Amino acid sequence: MSERASVIETVTGPLPVTAAGPVLAAEVLLQAAPPLAGNTGRPASEVAFAREPVAIGNLGRLLLGAPNRDDRTLAEADAAHALGVYAASVDASPESGPHAESAAQRAQPVVVVLDAATVEAQDPTRTSAALRRLSAASGVAIVRRTAIRVSATPADFRAAARAARLAGEGLMLSPGAELAEAAAAVARLEAEGLPGKRITLTGAQRLIGRRREGAPNAGFGTGDGAGVDPDRLEGLIALAQSSGITLCFDELGRIPTVRTVVSDHDIAVAILRCAARGLGEHVTLSCGIRAKHQLTAFGGNGLEFITQQFLPYLGMLGADAALRAAIGGETALRFLQRSEGKAV
Repeated sequence: MSERASVIETVTGPLPVTAAGPVLAAEVLLQAAPPLAGNTGRPASEVAFAREPVAIGNLGRLLLGAPNRDDRTLAEADAAHALGVYAASVDASPESGPHAESAAQRAQPVVVVLDAATVEAQDPTRTSAALRRLSAASGVAIVRRTAIRVSATPADFRAAARAARLAGEGLMLSPGAELAEAAAAVARLEAEGLPGKRITLTGAQRLIGRRREGAPNAGFGTGDGAGVDPDRLEGLIALAQSSGITLCFDELGRIPTVRTVVSDHDIAVAILRCAARGLGEHVTLSCGIRAKHQLTAFGGNGLEFITQQFLPYLGMLGADAALRAAIGGETALRFLQRSEGKAV
């Protein structure tokens, strides 16, 4: 492995892989809420709620998905607090990453931030400067990665695959609700010369949720059942086995509601199933926080959920230390390493 491949490129410079700890593989950190719509005929109470600040009194409506601009806004101050709490939790957690046993106190946690192109109304230059400040202040290494949607045009796929090849970097793929769409997108990228081992499919949990028979696919809570569909999970496993892609389960730590389809327990069991099928080194994790009420400061589980709660819970279900280390950081770090135009 080359010297170049032994580091990951962060927003503040290269970081040796041996100095890196646990990894959150698909976060946002900074997000601007979409602009308010004009007079759309919504009730005045809904319009008023959309303008309210996030508070304990409106947490119930936020959990059920009621639109709110403040909830969809993640400012630099929010990210700074979240990263600070996360860094402290990593130092205190026995599940502190691939080098926990030998270097828990000096292993630097890593957060992968999806490219600003996937976040509404973000200025790339200002976002880059903010991420550098956040990394320096928190001690958390921040890596930016492009996330291409499965609905992108063929030209976009060609450009994204070419850029990833030239940079020697992996590519994040953001799926829709159907596994067939994700499989087709992976095939397009492979046809453009990007091998599956350099592709991470985010939002894996969205592809395995159970559907109510005869119900339209209208999104979580409006046409879906509860739990994992075994056939859809098998399809996802087959895609990962045939292509070599990495799967990222990235909506962990959400407080369950009546609209929850795939719970954290469901994801844990699905991960164990993936591991049993030989994919233990093809799974990564992230909280995927895109709402303010999910942060610790506003009553949520925060970025620290995976190291504090989810990885220990996997251990309770039977995942050994090697598997927890792989999905908690080792696999993501291997994916983040740069190569000389080919897979590491």
